[in-house]
Amino acid sequence: MIFKQMKMFYTSLFAFLALLFSATFIQGQILIENFQSGYSTGNLSGQNGWNQGFGATPTPSATVADASGNFYVSSTSDSYSILDAGNFSLTTADTITLTFDLRVTAASANAAFGIGNYNQISSSSGTPPVFGVISGVWAVRGWGFGTTVNARDTGNISLLASQNEWYRVQSTWDLSGTGTGTLSIMNLTLGETAFTQLYFNAAQTQATADLQLGKANNPGVANWQGVFVRTTNGQIDDLSVIPEPNTFALLIGALGLAALMRRARFARKA
Repeated sequence: MIFKQMKMFYTSLFAFLALLFSATFIQGQILIENFQSGYSTGNLSGQNGWNQGFGATPTPSATVADASGNFYVSSTSDSYSILDAGNFSLTTADTITLTFDLRVTAASANAAFGIGNYNQISSSSGTPPVFGVISGVWAVRGWGFGTTVNARDTGNISLLASQNEWYRVQSTWDLSGTGTGTLSIMNLTLGETAFTQLYFNAAQTQATADLQLGKANNPGVANWQGVFVRTTNGQIDDLSVIPEPNTFALLIGALGLAALMRRARFARKA
């Protein structure tokens, strides 16, 4: 009897771990890009599917740089985009977390990361939401060059990004309704290991910005098929786009596992 209970326990444990793996990685992981594997120093365009977007004329190139074996992308002085197509299968029920590493190298730097329709990432058709540093300030901007919501300090002053420091920048987007986005930063240069939540008002109570997804030129998140970075005098690394795991399925699995663990405990006592 004990053997049977333990067999049921380990079988269920294996199934739950498989579910966790599936929800987090197979279903969940959309893009991880650290510019290490398959890259060489020089122009990024054409490497591993990345392309130049709109920008200055002629469009300045994004350059793959190497710092002691760590590859990253460095921009020139003019604003431009780099793009990579994907197959994201997003819906308005999804929440996604976008992350990238950023080194700000000028007070006027624009270095914003986002995801949207690959064919509409241009100034003429309107652009998807972005987050990062916009005109030197930590911010989230809505669809189609919509409202830019700046992170603010307790004095209600726009929060500037420090020059010549590496940050890990993260934004979680709830794609329901008109959409909301959060903004968090971690200063890697100072050795920080946890994200600091940024707020958009002096009282530190407004934690989300409106992504304005209801605008007419938004083709719908189901058609978002490109990730992109807009930079001016910036350096970028470690991009990721990850949706929230199927928490409902994980909860069901966890409850089932807890019940079996309880039965197995009682069986050992009997």
